[in-house]
Amino acid sequence: ARTEVQQLDSQLDSSRTQMQTMLGRKASLDALQQAALGGEADQQQWLQNHGLENSPRLAETLQVEPGWETAVETVLGSYLQAVCVDDLSSLGKKLETFTKGELVLVDTATSSGSNANSDAYAASSTTEVLSSKIQSSHANAMVGGIYAVDDLTTALTLRQKLAPGESVVTKDGLWLGANWLRVARDQDTTAGVLKRRQELETLEQELSSCRLNITGLEDKKSTLEEQSRNLESERKTVSGEVAEQQRQYAELRSKLSADQMQVEQFAARRERADNELNEAKQQQQQEQENLAEARQLLSEAIEVMERDTQQREGLLKQRDEARAVLDQARQSARHDRDRRHELA
Repeated sequence: ARTEVQQLDSQLDSSRTQMQTMLGRKASLDALQQAALGGEADQQQWLQNHGLENSPRLAETLQVEPGWETAVETVLGSYLQAVCVDDLSSLGKKLETFTKGELVLVDTATSSGSNANSDAYAASSTTEVLSSKIQSSHANAMVGGIYAVDDLTTALTLRQKLAPGESVVTKDGLWLGANWLRVARDQDTTAGVLKRRQELETLEQELSSCRLNITGLEDKKSTLEEQSRNLESERKTVSGEVAEQQRQYAELRSKLSADQMQVEQFAARRERADNELNEAKQQQQQEQENLAEARQLLSEAIEVMERDTQQREGLLKQRDEARAVLDQARQSARHDRDRRHELA
């Protein structure tokens, strides 16, 4: 989004620079056009006094075919400054108050009736008439009987066929009659007024398009900036969530490490217990074997003891018998000794 905003900023700067350039050009053209069509101070004052200061000038009502502006300016000349009014008859007495300067008025209500005259001239020749190059009923009466050709050669050829009151003008502004020729190269203030007007109209369209483009770019930039702010807010939220998850992960990992350590300790204890249990089992088995051996030995010993007891009892009996025999022998001996004493 930031890259798009930067691109839009660059486009906006370019469009604004272009618009400023066009505005500067338009201001210059407006000043030239105002100077060409504004008229003298006495004329302006009279128009203002009679509420005609905002009436259009003839040049402002003309739509000239591209390329024929110089020809039209040559023919109409200062008439391009003419003020368009609705009814010349209503200004009869008012004109008496205009006592200084030059004033040209064009009646917009009656000038269109001269089209028939233009058509009549056009019917006399296959050559186009100047009025066909102009889209304005106000000027048709002023250019009646004037043919329009592309170059001087054609004009000179047509000149020989011109009737009284007819003339011909070339595309580059050479104006010829049956016995005259007029060349006007930027000699009056109206020179270039039609081209300037067309350029002003083109500039106005380009400015309108440029303004729309700038407005669109600004709207798009605002939208992108809003999206960028939203994304930044979301990024901060997500970053906070990620940080929290990382913290929780660290805690879980720490707990897992502790649990793993505890499990390892339990495993070590179990291994030791298993080893001790195996040793105990082995020792128990050994003790059982020793016990069985001891029982075998005890059984054998008991048997030996039983045999010894029997032998002892026999020996004791023999001893007792021997003692009895010995005692009897001693008694007999004592008896015999006593008898010997007696006999002695």
